[in-house]
Amino acid sequence: MQVKLGPYILALGRRKNEPKRVTTDNYNSMTPFLSITKQKQSFPKPNSQQLRYFSMNTIVRMVINLIADSVMKKKWELVDKSDSPDNSDNNPQIKIVKNIINNPNNDDDYDSFFRAILEDSLVGDCMCFEKGLSGNPARPIYLWPVDGMTIDLVVGSGQFKYAQIGKDDRQYYTTDQLAYIKRVNRTDTPFGLSPLETAFLYVSALTRAFQYSADVRSDALPKYVLNLGKDFVGTKLPEFRDYFINDCMGTVSVPIVATDKIESAQIAPVSEEATFMGYQQFLMAIIAYSFGVPADLIGVSKSNDRSTLLEKLGLMGEIGVKPYLKLIEKAVNKHIIDNLGYNLEFHFVQEETLEEKQKKATLVTSVVASDLLTIDEGRIQLGQEPLNNEFSDQTITVYKAMVNEKYGINGFGTAKDTTPKQ
Repeated sequence: MQVKLGPYILALGRRKNEPKRVTTDNYNSMTPFLSITKQKQSFPKPNSQQLRYFSMNTIVRMVINLIADSVMKKKWELVDKSDSPDNSDNNPQIKIVKNIINNPNNDDDYDSFFRAILEDSLVGDCMCFEKGLSGNPARPIYLWPVDGMTIDLVVGSGQFKYAQIGKDDRQYYTTDQLAYIKRVNRTDTPFGLSPLETAFLYVSALTRAFQYSADVRSDALPKYVLNLGKDFVGTKLPEFRDYFINDCMGTVSVPIVATDKIESAQIAPVSEEATFMGYQQFLMAIIAYSFGVPADLIGVSKSNDRSTLLEKLGLMGEIGVKPYLKLIEKAVNKHIIDNLGYNLEFHFVQEETLEEKQKKATLVTSVVASDLLTIDEGRIQLGQEPLNNEFSDQTITVYKAMVNEKYGINGFGTAKDTTPKQ
């Protein structure tokens, strides 16, 4: 049975011929919330406040911005999947979907909307947004970014899959109203796993190391102690301290004591090893690798090898950026295009890196030299226009023979007279 509820249709009971599940979701590490009205088990996202706090760490923010900026600058397109595709802006479906993507609601544009939900994906693996049908054919759906950390996943409640804690109560939502997209899916918990969560302990250790290093490097922790000798024991010691503070420095940074001789001694570390700089670089590298970002890009390692850096940038594109491009593609295709019933596909245009272009050029040149492709076919493989002359549709061996014969070079006879006869 189906019930019409506003713009949404809710299915009640099991669908015809749909088998009943005999196994259950078993989240042993969670403490379920039982609502007063219905038996819905709702699981809040753990450590949300800590994750938000650590995402503001300088190193973590640098890594997140590297990935987010790379994702947001990628070009995208809509492709008509019909038998007679029309990929121009004259296609009414493409025009409508482009408008939704570029202007999800009255306040957000493409950059502000998708960057906001991408941030939640990087921090908590909880890309989330609300969907609202307008009834306007020219603008059928609106989208609003939602703080994914405030969304609880509901188990065993039929159509209601999500819950959000309000000021006074808890609101439940269906998959028609809310989109919740994870990169990592697990059977022991309804939640995903973000790169920041995997690096959580390292970020905490890095923060403590930064704080300790700052204390050591500053005047908060004095490095030396000054001994004035035993003659200053008693009232002379406080008097000398006052004199030293007021007339010599203004602010004391050297502890002054009195024993039987005048001397100074180091009481705190002053070297880089004492401030754990090497340990900090290790932690920074772990954080970068958790996000799939080369450590070179955040200043951890020092390398002047340009080719190696290009390879690492390509690796970052594959490991650190491409998975989030896929998440946004899923968000648009499943929650916008499929909802509207359009025969379109949204995807990002994957541009080749300089290294990939060089490798492809080397490969195609080798294949053409082996007579497996003609000259024009090789040019097409490299994205160039074919020459379309009398030689270009031949393999390289035939091309050389024809040129040699025509122009009488490389040991061949006199060149043929190609001048038109009168």
